[in-house]
Amino acid sequence: MMRSSFGPYRTVAVVTALLLILLPGILGAQLRSITAFTDYSLATGKRMNVETASAVGGGTQVRFGLSEEFAVGFSLGYKLYSLSQKDQLTAWNWDFWNNRYSITIRSNILADPNLSVQVGSVQKIDMVPAALTADHTLALSDDLHLISSLSAGAVFFSRRMFIVETWTKRFPAADHVFTYSYRNFAPNKKGSVLLASPGVTARYRLFESAELTAGARFTQYFIVDGLVGSQEFPFDNDINLTIGLDFAY
Repeated sequence: MMRSSFGPYRTVAVVTALLLILLPGILGAQLRSITAFTDYSLATGKRMNVETASAVGGGTQVRFGLSEEFAVGFSLGYKLYSLSQKDQLTAWNWDFWNNRYSITIRSNILADPNLSVQVGSVQKIDMVPAALTADHTLALSDDLHLISSLSAGAVFFSRRMFIVETWTKRFPAADHVFTYSYRNFAPNKKGSVLLASPGVTARYRLFESAELTAGARFTQYFIVDGLVGSQEFPFDNDINLTIGLDFAY
């Protein structure tokens, strides 16, 4: 199982490294800029009865100039999605919970009228998007530029969920209530999907070699049967807003 899960990650890492090394030389491109950015994402087309999903994250983009107007590059980022899913504890298909632990909880409560519990669940997704990008720059003024771009690549994700149990034990004779809580973690769901993402970014020059950037992207995700865990990805697309600092070369 470990080999099938991490094999695609190693392959993409090797291919990405080769592209970063070989692509600029093949295209005769020169390093143009390195951008560090932070972003906010909101899932729009949702799957699997997901009700809400939003993320914060960040990353780095490297661009190589082909001409004054055109450039290619590579971006690598990280997003932490928080989402709510209808009946997400049941939808996880967690054998330990469905066939054992939930039954134990009910039995304990029925056996002790002074014992009660509140059960909630929290779901997160760690996402690592990696993409190749081509873009075109339109100069609006000497200091302000508008960049339209198209990216294609893959997202590697790990969905995780845990149960939050808050137990209350009443002791009527002592007029005392004891409350405690803890978490139970479900097995993660890992996989990868492909992506295509058009976007637009405004760049404003602050100094000779530094620019402030702000942009928006729409990302479409593609569920592919041949990719490990692809069917576990919970939405089809999202909208992404970014702000960053660009260092020109």
